[in-house]
Amino acid sequence: MKRCIPVALALWSSVVMVAAQADNPPVQVDAKRDGDKVLISASFTADVPKELVWQVMIDFDHMAEFMPRLAQSRVVQREGDRLTVNQHGSVHVGFFDIPFDSTREIQLKPPGELDSRAIGGNNGPMQSVATLTQQGRQTVISYHAEWQPTSGFMASLGVDLIKSQLGEQFGAMRQEMLRRAARNSSQTAAIP
Repeated sequence: MKRCIPVALALWSSVVMVAAQADNPPVQVDAKRDGDKVLISASFTADVPKELVWQVMIDFDHMAEFMPRLAQSRVVQREGDRLTVNQHGSVHVGFFDIPFDSTREIQLKPPGELDSRAIGGNNGPMQSVATLTQQGRQTVISYHAEWQPTSGFMASLGVDLIKSQLGEQFGAMRQEMLRRAARNSSQTAAIP
């Protein structure tokens, strides 16, 4: 009987996660060229509390565990609510993976906003802001960025690739939010 309880809880948390996924519309990403810059906006909802969304979005030291094509992510410096984060990974283009290196300064404004700007790496200048808004049971995540690619090759990859890559990343982030919410629910249910 004791062995059945963990299995039942695991099945229940899977059912909760699948049901929560059905309630969340697809990630919306838009990107367009503006001279030598790319303007990006995205939004998605997660059927989880804002505090849990915040925890996932600032979990830079574990981000490579749940984000596709991110090989390494770590906080290299922390001064209060100001972080310096270094990330390495790749962007998939056709049959190739193009490596990237990014160092960003991130200003945390808990629990509703993350401001980021590139301070190093091979991606080029980029500034972004992500905001979180609780709407009933759901949290709405809005993202806006301005990016200036450093190479003609990166600039030529096109906005469709940017939209696809960001959609995949934000989708994975939402999956992690739902996974943690299901885990928290199963842990709460296991407490007698």
